[in-house]
Amino acid sequence: RHARSSSHYYEGATALPAPVAGAAAKALEIVLREPQLRARLRDNVSLLRQGLRDLGLSVLDSPSPVIGLAAGDAGNMRRLHAELKESGILVPYFPTYSGTGKEGLLRIAVCAAHTAGMLQQLLGEMARIL
Repeated sequence: RHARSSSHYYEGATALPAPVAGAAAKALEIVLREPQLRARLRDNVSLLRQGLRDLGLSVLDSPSPVIGLAAGDAGNMRRLHAELKESGILVPYFPTYSGTGKEGLLRIAVCAAHTAGMLQQLLGEMARIL
């Protein structure tokens, strides 16, 4: 109690809004009830990382299911973004993103709901475009 009342870390701290706290509690409930979702997510991330590497792209290993991808200069990545979008696949291009160079990056967010077929479709379109 004394630490909290005398610490500057707690000044201005506000509790989460009720909907955010409720959503977080529900997400934890789902994660604990359905561990296969985490396993599927790990498999999906592994499949996509390896597939991108097989295309000759440099992909960092990370515990995150978000893959930041640099593929040439900014113009090339804008082209990749546009052509993937035309084929029905949204891979956002960020011209500026924390920790990236002046070329920016393509940002791929993988989830457990993606199927292997969806990820193979993305890899096939990337191979065609590259």
